[in-house]
Amino acid sequence: MEFINEFSQYPFAVYATRIILAGVCGFAIGLERSLNQKSAGVRTHAIVCCASALFMIVSIYGFKDADGLMGDRGADPSRIAAQVVTGISFLGAGMIFRDKEGDAIRGLTTAAGIWSTAAIGLAAGAGMYLLAVFVTAFLILFMVIMHRFPLGGDSTADYRLSITAKSEEDFYPVILENLNKNNAQISKLKITKSPDGSVTYKLTLKVNEVPEAEDLSRFMNDHSEVSDISGNVV
Repeated sequence: MEFINEFSQYPFAVYATRIILAGVCGFAIGLERSLNQKSAGVRTHAIVCCASALFMIVSIYGFKDADGLMGDRGADPSRIAAQVVTGISFLGAGMIFRDKEGDAIRGLTTAAGIWSTAAIGLAAGAGMYLLAVFVTAFLILFMVIMHRFPLGGDSTADYRLSITAKSEEDFYPVILENLNKNNAQISKLKITKSPDGSVTYKLTLKVNEVPEAEDLSRFMNDHSEVSDISGNVV
């Protein structure tokens, strides 16, 4: 306690510690996002967390001279911290987008992560060190577990598959049979016939397990009428 009291005599050191802690927490969450190849990574999360901590510090300590205005003109220094929640929502919204085919939405988890990172920064800026560290650790652990053992909507992935058959004979029943075996659901289908007589089936699927390159090669080898096959996660 004596150390804390002595430390508190140096406001700059206290403020710097809070911002550094916020940066470390933002770095940790951003690292998890980067390892999963998400658009917002280490730098984005660290900056958001540090900036949020600074906003909170300014909100708490930057308007001490305005205390006399409370009640007279309705001045409320805490409004700065409140506006962080609104402002960060616009940043998060910019990370949510539909793919070019319009059949999948991406970025929701990353946007929620940015929002949570801002909250952690506010907590660190307010001096709630243990709470900031606890929430950071909990969120990282939670996201790691959900990647390892997905549930609900996280248990499926959007997968785009393109198959070209050499003849005009209906190859769709064969495709459908294989999809049913792998518990894949079709959310979008487009069939295109080429002048050379080949037919291309473009499907957007909901899959529990993303097919490997070996799986696609095996399917092509088992069906001689397939001239080309490709797939990618949306």
